Amino acid sequence: MAPATLECRTVAGEIWAYMDGELSTERADAMRVHFDGCAGCTAQLEYRQVFMDAIHESISSQKTPPALREKVLTALFAAA
Repeated sequence: MAPATLECRTVAGEIWAYMDGELSTERADAMRVHFDGCAGCTAQLEYRQVFMDAIHESISSQKTPPALREKVLTALFAAA
């Protein structure tokens, strides 16, 4: 069965879920078909991917202080 045809407004509202892998296979396929035919939505996808890459790069250079890590783990285990 062919993927559903999506409007740009719908794609824009689901782009983050698409990027996070939260959509069903069928919905993700429909999104890919839309991106293949829509330069505007593809540009938005690429922009958001660059944004997320910058966030991940920024975060990966930050290290959690050992004392804070220990406090968080202790609190998590105590709550469980």
